[in-house]
Amino acid sequence: MENIRVILGFSAGMLFIIGLIPYGIAIIGYNTVTNFLTSAKKKIQPFKLLWLIERFINLLIWILNFKKNKKRIKPSKVSWVIWFSIDLLTFSGMVAAGTLNGQMTGVIFGAGIILLLALIYGESTWTKLDKLCLLGAAAGLSLWLLFDNPLMAIIASASVGFIGSIPTLISAWRDPDREDKLAWTIFWLSCACAVLAIPRLTAADAIQPLDFFLIESIMMLILYFNPTATGELTAMKLFNIITILAIAVLSSALFLAFGLSYIPSLGIAILIMIAGFGMLHYLNRKSPRRR
Repeated sequence: MENIRVILGFSAGMLFIIGLIPYGIAIIGYNTVTNFLTSAKKKIQPFKLLWLIERFINLLIWILNFKKNKKRIKPSKVSWVIWFSIDLLTFSGMVAAGTLNGQMTGVIFGAGIILLLALIYGESTWTKLDKLCLLGAAAGLSLWLLFDNPLMAIIASASVGFIGSIPTLISAWRDPDREDKLAWTIFWLSCACAVLAIPRLTAADAIQPLDFFLIESIMMLILYFNPTATGELTAMKLFNIITILAIAVLSSALFLAFGLSYIPSLGIAILIMIAGFGMLHYLNRKSPRRR
């Protein structure tokens, strides 16, 4: 069982990093990345031993050309400095509490690269949300130092992270096409692996992965049910979503009550959600749209 947790934790970290790749490419610019890859392929073509790398580059170029939305984005330097600081605070708190997991390691690595790209290609902006998040990070660090308890920093960082995600969720609700479904799906899979890899049901172990999983699950519901497709989130659609979540939670609780360990129980709940939401998404696509 411990080996399974290690594999799941490692997978969570790698998936999170992979999910950030489209965002990083959008910052640099799709044309810039494509031209760089094409140039690199030409340079290694004379070396027959590097044929595998050449095939991989061809795959990357094909993926980039396949992507429809190639708009270049300019992230806020200040926002990413603050977000990285919050992630670093969570990372430090989990290290101090002895609860560091694979996903958080991947988050620090991936967010560090995005921060570097934001400092190079981004723009200097300062929003009220940035100020709120910075205040929350400072509060978490102060509570940690005051009570000598890293759990305080983990709780504060998770709270600030959830509040900070609200504008992104609202933006996706209004215009789902602005978000990258593939990237968010990979993030959700990372969070599912991280939840299944929780070693103990303690606050220090569970707050970060559950917080991430909640945010990503809300985003998945928004993106795959696309409320703007019919102009509104209908009462029936909302009832179906709540029903699936309730069945997943009750099933997990039932298996726990009969003595099944929490990891298989959580796995069953996640599988139920995947199957249920997948079926609703299929039915939603088949149903006639309003004009």
